[in-house]
Amino acid sequence: MNRVASSPNRLNVGSAFDEEGQKKVFTKWIQYKIKLMNPELVPEIDPPKLVDAMSDGIILHRLMSSLTKKSPPITEETLAKNKGRIIQLQNFLTQLVEWTKNSIPKSATQTITCSSQNLVEKSTPQVMGMIWILILTYQRIKKDDQVKWAKGLLGNIEGINVGNDLSASFQDGMAFAYLIRSFKPDVIDIEEVRKMEVPQRLETTFDKAEKHLGIPRLLEPSDCFPEKPNEQAMMTYLSFFHNVSRVESGEIQSMDDAVMTPSKPLLDVPVPASPSSSNLSPIKLDFDEVEELRKQVAALTPLKSRVESLEPELDK
Repeated sequence: MNRVASSPNRLNVGSAFDEEGQKKVFTKWIQYKIKLMNPELVPEIDPPKLVDAMSDGIILHRLMSSLTKKSPPITEETLAKNKGRIIQLQNFLTQLVEWTKNSIPKSATQTITCSSQNLVEKSTPQVMGMIWILILTYQRIKKDDQVKWAKGLLGNIEGINVGNDLSASFQDGMAFAYLIRSFKPDVIDIEEVRKMEVPQRLETTFDKAEKHLGIPRLLEPSDCFPEKPNEQAMMTYLSFFHNVSRVESGEIQSMDDAVMTPSKPLLDVPVPASPSSSNLSPIKLDFDEVEELRKQVAALTPLKSRVESLEPELDK
């Protein structure tokens, strides 16, 4: 089994159950985010085959369109037309992956290492690592902050022990029940929930979080019990509760805001109309590329002036 890294903010796969839990939650998160943009574009994905489903770039294209609220450098139609042309597809995927990397803010502690070749070759560690970094970025996840927030809300409640292991802290569902009560005191009866068996308690809290807080149901009771849930899966689900707190405090306007600033502005540069390019999409250049072009033009300007000054002499 591939183990990418040991840091809680890095993808950490320790068992087949871990990987299965990650893929289920990552798949639901992707589908939820795409649904916010256009419910008709939500892809059907078999979670165990998530990495396979990402290989043609179409799901990544839809996801990044939703997260950034901008158009990626190539169209979905272009990706679809080149599905069977590996070399051409990889060239287009390179543009999409680079654009995705540029969406990650400079302040981020991690960068995406997944390449277009990793997508085409369906490399699980790299593709899952890319999705995890997007989740960390667009869900505003930092484990230390998440632990501090959870302890602040639940630390003084008898019987609730929130530690650095969030998966263990929330596994039996009682911490979820108290979280929900902190936002909506009237929708959950703590004593009634306490009497429930763990699977029923988890089912109840997940259902109420979805109905009353608008939190997508990324987890199921079987993901949490009897085995402890995957840490990244739990952090992803908890991030929605954390963002409810941020909305209430005025830190963000909506749980679904694209909350991070890209590392580079993504600029649209139109293609000049010509018979050979009339059917082409706009070329996308990032800020550094535009600046480099400007420098090249500036460097040529004195040379152009010199040539023009010599033209009368050459005509004699």
